[in-house]
Amino acid sequence: MKLIYKHTGGRVRVGDRVILGDGEEATVLGIIEPHKPSSTGRVQVRVAGPAFHPFNAQYFPCVIGARWVGRTDQYQGE
Repeated sequence: MKLIYKHTGGRVRVGDRVILGDGEEATVLGIIEPHKPSSTGRVQVRVAGPAFHPFNAQYFPCVIGARWVGRTDQYQGE
């Protein structure tokens, strides 16, 4: 299973610079894989923050425009 960007198909990697859904810039710090079929996992990021006050946060993968491929714990349909 790997986390990829929806628009490019490239793999999400620690250190990537991303744009969040609200337009803020962030850096990927870590990737947490889903722990059960109903989970989406999380992406840990360092957000630049307002007035240069950076902070760490965790978001759903869709917030950075990403999705999981190769999941074996969910029904994939026909």
